[in-house]
Amino acid sequence: PSIGGWDVSTSLSELRFRIDDEDGDKMSYTVTTEPYIGSDNDYNVKNGVYSIPVSNLEPDTSYTWTVEVSDEKDTTTKSFGFVTEIGPPFDPFDQGWQYRKKIIINHNYIQGDLENFPVVISTIDADLRDKAQSNGEDILFMNNMGVSDRLYHEIEKFDSTTGELIAWVKLRDISSIKDTVFYLYYGNSIVHTQELPERVWDSNFQGVWHLGEYGTVKRQDSTNYHRDGTPYRFDGDEGISQGRIDGADNFDGNNDHIRTD
Repeated sequence: PSIGGWDVSTSLSELRFRIDDEDGDKMSYTVTTEPYIGSDNDYNVKNGVYSIPVSNLEPDTSYTWTVEVSDEKDTTTKSFGFVTEIGPPFDPFDQGWQYRKKIIINHNYIQGDLENFPVVISTIDADLRDKAQSNGEDILFMNNMGVSDRLYHEIEKFDSTTGELIAWVKLRDISSIKDTVFYLYYGNSIVHTQELPERVWDSNFQGVWHLGEYGTVKRQDSTNYHRDGTPYRFDGDEGISQGRIDGADNFDGNNDHIRTD
């Protein structure tokens, strides 16, 4: 698939890449995937195009695959990503989820109709504390009850000791004349993460940084552009600040900044 590709078919059977050594040295490579759909390695290979077999791809999933190449003198590592095609409607209760909650947006607070709009959900809920996975990976949003469509979300914070959840959910339509209703599902011990930030923030968002990291750690971009940022500080502090939603950075107004990749 292309770098940062969207709607890649779940029938994809191989990952293909090209490696070159300017000196013409023989190389070895290792390819890994996350979540796992296949891996491979080879030794004493020449410049050229190589591929590894992959299988069992799931819809609505962001995959990362990493190629590490060495000529015994230098090693280069590069990661690529793609998102698989949108999955069909389904009933979460048929897929192992046990609980759900109704969420209502009061239309009286909406000045005009909105489309494909990420809203923030902030709550402290004992049921999430006691019944969701400790990392919140089973948290799921749907646009209706029963067989319905997934609503894409990103979790900015989940505290399993208190049940605090801060999540961004992309809603297809928000009405200013009638309440908008959708559903939160949780309580599924066997699923991997249901987050898909790349679909929450579409191509109109050039970058989304929640600033939940501290110190010199890179500030992660949630969009498909992956414009992660390196903080530069000249006053010795870590830039820790209390944000309106969760994380935030404090800048001295002089020379502190974040430089994106």
